[in-house]
Amino acid sequence: MFTGDDRYRRWVEGGEEAIEVQPFGEVLLTVGVTPLLVDVPRYNEVMTLDVVPVTSDGLPQTPGKLTGLVVPYYYNVTSTDVDLGRMSVVTLYIMNLPSVGSNAVYGGELPRIVNLRLGNASEYPGWTVALSASTLGFNRILEKKDVELYVTAPRELRYYSGVALVPITITSSDNLYSENIYMNFRAVYVDLFISRSDIVVKRSIGGGEATVSFRIRAEGLKPSGNFRVNIYLDGKQVESLLLGSLNPSGGVVSTEEEIKVELPEVKWYRGEEEHTITFLIDPDDSVYEANPLNFDLGEGNNHITKSFVARYPTLSYRGGGVLIVIFLLAFLSILYLIYRYGLTHIAFHMMLGAAVIALAGSIMTIPLSTRATRRYWTL
Repeated sequence: MFTGDDRYRRWVEGGEEAIEVQPFGEVLLTVGVTPLLVDVPRYNEVMTLDVVPVTSDGLPQTPGKLTGLVVPYYYNVTSTDVDLGRMSVVTLYIMNLPSVGSNAVYGGELPRIVNLRLGNASEYPGWTVALSASTLGFNRILEKKDVELYVTAPRELRYYSGVALVPITITSSDNLYSENIYMNFRAVYVDLFISRSDIVVKRSIGGGEATVSFRIRAEGLKPSGNFRVNIYLDGKQVESLLLGSLNPSGGVVSTEEEIKVELPEVKWYRGEEEHTITFLIDPDDSVYEANPLNFDLGEGNNHITKSFVARYPTLSYRGGGVLIVIFLLAFLSILYLIYRYGLTHIAFHMMLGAAVIALAGSIMTIPLSTRATRRYWTL
């Protein structure tokens, strides 16, 4: 009968019994009082040992075999949330797999170092875990480690319905074992955005002043914190607002603001003038934004420009200019009659002077009418 120690369970004399051993090199089995050091292949490979059990007094027994499947370690985490853009601490557990059969036997393992690296080598530092043979057992924790995880490039991760799959590479110190796996985390993020439909330029009369209302939205799982919004008219900054934190809590929330802006004066009136108004959310990048459901969003939807038109009514002659023209036409008619029927020299010079005054009065009607016309600003 194979006795061994508590770590290796038992072996039935003369028969074959399944065992499971962990990978990473050598396994020390004790058959009776005779130690047996064997090489363990990579995981998921079958290992068969030819053994000759001995009795407690050293007498050999019928040769037999030990056959088993080399199984990998099992990795688990306690935290399922990774805050994109901030340092997150997660606890990684390294466990051995549970037995897969009633006759399964776990083999032991010498203490060794396992190197683990999260994400890209350029982004995450590697760290080591010392595995002790004394901790091996049925579905037991071999080691646990608190990992500081900082995701700076969320686009490089894999996502499925908002779940981030963080890559982790595990290798043994002797390079006999290497595996790339993905650990599942919930990606905690916030995304600020604005669309053209959120911007309304309201009608304003006189002075070139326009009233603009706008709505900033937030989507995600965490508060945004305070953030700034810069507003530009025709490419020139006209306003900078500091807005309070938005907390979407897994949905979408918004804040609505209203401002007044002075539109530039137009020297030559053509009936209408086109302007642009631009909004830039979080220009100083104080909020780390990422939307794992759509990478075209995130920082990419913080900038929007909308065009609008300032319209003017058709110009017409108003005020004193029209009266001056009528008066001068009547005066010219009288002078013509005088010239026609006498006082030729004096009437000619008076008619010439009146013509000059009429021409000047006609020209004056344009600025007079312009100042008397109100301007209407619409979309």
